[in-house]
Amino acid sequence: MKPKQSYSAYVKASEGSGGAQRSNRCVITAQTRVLKDLRVKNGHSMKALGKKIGCSDSFISHLENGRADLPNATLLKLLEVYKIGLKYFNELVREKEQDPDDLDVVLSLTKKLGPKQLSYVRQVIEEVLKGP
Repeated sequence: MKPKQSYSAYVKASEGSGGAQRSNRCVITAQTRVLKDLRVKNGHSMKALGKKIGCSDSFISHLENGRADLPNATLLKLLEVYKIGLKYFNELVREKEQDPDDLDVVLSLTKKLGPKQLSYVRQVIEEVLKGP
């Protein structure tokens, strides 16, 4: 079994090789949402999943939050853990693209708002989170 590798070591080793690249921007795609759904449905914590595929929990987090590219080798390891094939995974991704959840819709709508409108939406969300 391969030793566990930290995310920064993984990125350093991958630089220039087309491997994982970390970014400060988050690009949550249908693919990243499917990966998170699979992890949660299979009852894995990020730490447990990272251990199974030989990477850190922070790398799993970066993958799911769209802050790291998903190397093909890592995808294949994940599919092996979940016991699903690439074809089925791609079907799940297509379904997710065609049927956005509430979070996707809200994120899409907020991109169309101006600064004042965004500020108002933030205030509303913060009030809702405070509870009664």
